[in-house]
Amino acid sequence: MPDEQSHFAIDKEFLYKSLKGDRVIWFIYGLLILISVIEVYSATSSLVYGKVFAGNIYGPIGRHMIYCGVGILVTYTIQLFDIRRLWRFFIAAYFLSLLMLVAVLVVGHSENDASRWLVIFGFPIQPSELAKIFYVATMAFLLSKLTGEYNEDKRQLKYILGITLVTCGLIGLENVSTAALVYLTGVLMCVVAQVKFKYYFWVTTILVGLVAALFLVAGTETAQKSSLFKGPLHRVMTMRGRLLRFGSSSGKSSKTFVVTEKNFQSVHGKIAIANSYGIGLGPGRSKERDVLPQAYSDFIFAIIIEETGLLGGGLVLLLYIALLYRIGKIMAASSSRFSANIVAGLGMLIALQALINTGVAVGLLPVTGQPLPLISRGGTAGIIFSVYFGIFISISNYEGKSKKAAETATATDGSAPAEETGKVETETPQ
Repeated sequence: MPDEQSHFAIDKEFLYKSLKGDRVIWFIYGLLILISVIEVYSATSSLVYGKVFAGNIYGPIGRHMIYCGVGILVTYTIQLFDIRRLWRFFIAAYFLSLLMLVAVLVVGHSENDASRWLVIFGFPIQPSELAKIFYVATMAFLLSKLTGEYNEDKRQLKYILGITLVTCGLIGLENVSTAALVYLTGVLMCVVAQVKFKYYFWVTTILVGLVAALFLVAGTETAQKSSLFKGPLHRVMTMRGRLLRFGSSSGKSSKTFVVTEKNFQSVHGKIAIANSYGIGLGPGRSKERDVLPQAYSDFIFAIIIEETGLLGGGLVLLLYIALLYRIGKIMAASSSRFSANIVAGLGMLIALQALINTGVAVGLLPVTGQPLPLISRGGTAGIIFSVYFGIFISISNYEGKSKKAAETATATDGSAPAEETGKVETETPQ
């Protein structure tokens, strides 16, 4: 018995030393992975008898668990590095991701009438997911170079505007909702960094006007026959159709409402939620998983509610809220603007995507195709979200070490802490 207790104590100590940084974020990450494994296993029944898995009931979940394992390894590896010193890598990787976005338009793999994948050495990669994280990191660097409250560093602001328009433009040609998500994240990062409101207000106004004009033109007979809207701008037609269907679905009586191929997803998503009766059918007992397209991805939140009720759906939302709270704590403790900016940007990216996915599932937003962060089945996206968590943990770890070092130096020689003097011992841009 004493040996067993000693062994348990050693394992606990090893685990404690291995998991650096904010352990609450580790806990949130672990719970999201656990929920993902359970719900993806239940929601992928429609894939079992497809061509890929050919009746292998463990095929879809086996593949997903491999990606989850890779994601955990990635998170653990990244948290070992001082992310604050890697801003040069992020900038170089950002420009590489732009090249990949161009490549996917030319030689990308098409799925669901959109070219979003590159197959490299047999592995599918979604460049937009890579561009999101490196865009946020590059934005964090540029915003960290701005000095003072409500600054007017015109050169940095031009760079910020330039990378935002280029990134969103390349992503938007095949994925309008992701482009909008990236742009909104960039705007919120500017708000947090206290960039003057007038700069992003006028840019946003112009972009909204341009998009509105495209949607109006897309409704004309000439546009629908033109090669432009059938080629480079074909996703405008898709998004226009989704918005029109979403707007026309409200206020219709049951006598006139008809389930069609175009509203099939949203209708069955609502049916899945209604099946729960608020308390849920129980894990693995979903009725809509065999009917609802993308039940394991875009509409997995509807399956979660169907199986676990409002309590399960509320728990998922609570985890994202708790993550935002911990990110706020990390930002407050950060000694460099780059650290605070990148944590804020990635945190808002996760929160906004979770909000969009859950809003679509419950019928508050039109269908967008955005997966639920770290829960939906996915390859590149799941691993990239694991990178986010690795960055959160790394910054919380190394910022904590810097703070302790400063406190130790103060105790020994009586000098002021680094935060008070404004000097931080790091290569991070201030």
